[in-house]
Amino acid sequence: MGEVRHLMWYKNLLRGRVYFDNRRESIDCLVGDISAQGARIIFSDEVTIPDFIDLNIPQREQTIHACVEWLAMKSAQVLLMPLTPLAHH
Repeated sequence: MGEVRHLMWYKNLLRGRVYFDNRRESIDCLVGDISAQGARIIFSDEVTIPDFIDLNIPQREQTIHACVEWLAMKSAQVLLMPLTPLAHH
């Protein structure tokens, strides 16, 4: 059962980009487990990101303010900030 859920999670990943440092720096990512409260982010390498980021999801045409709840190795859990989405592209 856990394996099926794991496979479904990977199937529903969206491409994204994390922006920080006043949008001067960015990192490509994959975004999954998206809800009104938060999302999980996967990076291709281990990263260091600040506590507050902007998460861009091109497929949804939105950029969302987020607070990093935890960061471990190549993944992070973020909490979406109240004034979302930030912008539509």
